[in-house]
Amino acid sequence: IVERLRFARDAALAIADVHAVHGEITGSTNSTALVHGDVRPWNLVVTYAPGRREELKRKHRRPESTDVVLKLHDFNAAKFVEWNATGRDICRFENNVCNMFRSPDECRNIPQDEKIDVYGLGHIIYFLLTKGQLPLKGSPLTSEERADFVRKGNSAIAASLSDYYGRSDDPSIVAMRLAMIAAERFEPSKRASASTVAKILSHAYHVVKNETLRQDYYDAMNATTVRKPR
Repeated sequence: IVERLRFARDAALAIADVHAVHGEITGSTNSTALVHGDVRPWNLVVTYAPGRREELKRKHRRPESTDVVLKLHDFNAAKFVEWNATGRDICRFENNVCNMFRSPDECRNIPQDEKIDVYGLGHIIYFLLTKGQLPLKGSPLTSEERADFVRKGNSAIAASLSDYYGRSDDPSIVAMRLAMIAAERFEPSKRASASTVAKILSHAYHVVKNETLRQDYYDAMNATTVRKPR
């Protein structure tokens, strides 16, 4: 589970880096950000960390999880989003696509921004947490009904999360659960930024890897955990 947390952190960091390719998207004059526009599990790839492949060959050692990193690819749907200095707001766009992976913003065809990527990030965290499952997988709903489910403001993740993951007190699971909740807010303005999600996951990974901090973090998260409703 700790390695799944690490990959979730890597995914959030990758998306945050894309959004801040020319500086933070929110508020700086003349800033330009890149929106990926198609954040789904299969648009991530696991590859060697810088320099690790050559070192493994030299030492004749098989790769371990710490030798690889998660990277974002497939930018064919990417869009640059610019800052409107006159209107003091970003220049939003419309992407009239709706399916089970798309955000409510896209399904409602309202003006969109980088928060559509953050919504997709929530699905990636769910995919990693549940070892390859997708929200609403196995549901009797058709593809069109799943899209309508999201369009109406329902949470595919909350509807799909098992009691084990929804109620676990494991610090890695708690952090991933909180990150999903922050990423899947219905209204874009209330949805966390990718950098905020990355900070949640990065802090949790640092703590659970550090034995001296683990118990303090466990106690704090256990006291504030958001549980799945009965």
